[in-house]
Amino acid sequence: MRRSLRQLLMMGFIGAVSMVVILIISWGGILNSWSLDWLWRINGPIKAAMGSSARLDSQVVVAAVDNRTLRKLRGDKLRLSREVYARLIDRLTELGARFIGFDITFDNSGDPAEDRAILEAVIRSGRVVTNCFLMNDEVFSKVWVEGRAFFHGKAFAEGFVDQPLDGDHFIRRTRLYSPDDLPTHVSLSLALFLAACERVPSEVEYHRSFLLLPRVKGVSPLNLPLDYLGRSLIGFVGGPGTIASVSVCDVLEPDFPVDKIRDKIILVGGVAEEFRDSFHTPFSPKGDLPGVELHAQVLHSLFTGGIPYEWAGPTWWLTIVGLTAAIAVFSGWRKPERAIFWVIPAAIGVVPLVLSLFTMYGMFINPFDLWAALSIGWVCATAMDTFYLRGEKTTIARLFHRYVSPNLLNQLLEHPEAIALGGARRQAVVLFADVRGFTRICEERKPEEVITFLNTYFTVVTQIIFDHGGVLDKYIGDGLMAFFGVPIAQGNEAEQAVRAALAIRQSLVKLKAQGQAAGDFPIKEIGIGINGGEVVVGNVGSEVHQEYTLLGDTVNVAARLESSARSGEVLIASWIKQRLPDGVFRVEARGAMQVKGRKGEVEAFEVLGWGGQESQTQTPQR
Repeated sequence: MRRSLRQLLMMGFIGAVSMVVILIISWGGILNSWSLDWLWRINGPIKAAMGSSARLDSQVVVAAVDNRTLRKLRGDKLRLSREVYARLIDRLTELGARFIGFDITFDNSGDPAEDRAILEAVIRSGRVVTNCFLMNDEVFSKVWVEGRAFFHGKAFAEGFVDQPLDGDHFIRRTRLYSPDDLPTHVSLSLALFLAACERVPSEVEYHRSFLLLPRVKGVSPLNLPLDYLGRSLIGFVGGPGTIASVSVCDVLEPDFPVDKIRDKIILVGGVAEEFRDSFHTPFSPKGDLPGVELHAQVLHSLFTGGIPYEWAGPTWWLTIVGLTAAIAVFSGWRKPERAIFWVIPAAIGVVPLVLSLFTMYGMFINPFDLWAALSIGWVCATAMDTFYLRGEKTTIARLFHRYVSPNLLNQLLEHPEAIALGGARRQAVVLFADVRGFTRICEERKPEEVITFLNTYFTVVTQIIFDHGGVLDKYIGDGLMAFFGVPIAQGNEAEQAVRAALAIRQSLVKLKAQGQAAGDFPIKEIGIGINGGEVVVGNVGSEVHQEYTLLGDTVNVAARLESSARSGEVLIASWIKQRLPDGVFRVEARGAMQVKGRKGEVEAFEVLGWGGQESQTQTPQR
């Protein structure tokens, strides 16, 4: 009872600390920003594939004051003349623009004649929406509007162009509405949207967590979610150039196509470098998205209902805490090593879940929060299991995970008593395999190529050993040692070792074939020796490093058989031959062999292939 209480307290402590860390990181915006950026980059192409780009092109167009426009129309002035902007307003109105929004700020310091020209153009058009800035005086806690005096009372509407920056200086959210007591409450994008919907800012219903926007002629109102600063997530659809764009100098040409402007909402803004009006976004990490295109993307989101909703706050965190507790209980009940096969698919399933919610329903939930709940819950159960229940098994897993297959490792964890770390005598089968001609390969090939080829070979061979229930003892240069029957006896170790040897030989045939197709694979042949009998098994080494291995005459004989095998041969001792099932393999006697360092001779046999059928492996060339 006391032990169970300690386990519960430990799990609760680890979970509490982990949740605090996740909360701090998440509230800091790091994980939130990463997940948002990933979703937008995935969501943009999906939206485009679904046809949203066509709707975007038909709704909003950017009239760009680019480098070509400045070179052609600026003349000897420092900036583009207001007379040019007046001509642009007249031209856009003539071409049938629905509304014209300016992401260019005009102050009162212009030439009187030019000022008069642009003011008259604004009045004549009756479709111009101008911009301004919300200025915040932190000392006196005041907010006021700057930049609206020049067009005051002349433009159809006005909107502020301030954009809130995240801690990494990226823009991911936009401020659509200011609840302060100001003449201008809405952003430039929202002002243009309301104008297109034949509504005015005063009709916007402001609530603490959302805006309610009236729509046109019986269409359902639009609910825009807000955070506590009055910001909304931007429904990004791409980087620079995503929004349809035309150059101002082209628009002013008499032969400019009318259909590119008619019934469009035009956003005029500077995209040339000298405007210094570009931002970092998920689609423009280098900070090259012009501000006018940013406003255009926000406007597009308003038209398509693409402003995402972020599920956050107390209800979300209660959900995360509850999910964490549920995962911890489930993992403890199922055992962590088994529960992981449920937790991992669940973690993978978070990706399509989050993506589908974001793409289909416009709802953003932070996947890192869900992953944190899954991982923390599992880690809590694992920590409890490790610290109080599985100390011995943890040692076994750490010792054997490199040498055995996952299936055999699970058997060892279930039966730790089968392992004799301190040393014991057991019956086992030992297999040695060595690459033939490896010295030549090293001389002819670059070192990095040799390592690549050898790693490819070892990867395949090791998996074969594992698949046949064997244990990888060690790599010996270009060779390896494996054994069967310890620490857990299966009863058919001799057969499994021979099957593994034939599979290794067959895999080399496939590797050579693949190498010929890809270019080359220099490892052509191997020699294999197999023996069985009594061995000494246990941990061998120093206090710094130990290995679980086999010792004894049985091991030495297997090594000598391997060294005596010719290229492509599988040699076995009589001990192995006597324990093979009849008719399964084709075996040929090789006679008695003198083994170096051992008294007496060893009767050797060669395994040619499978019996009772055509050989499933290549018979070595004699």
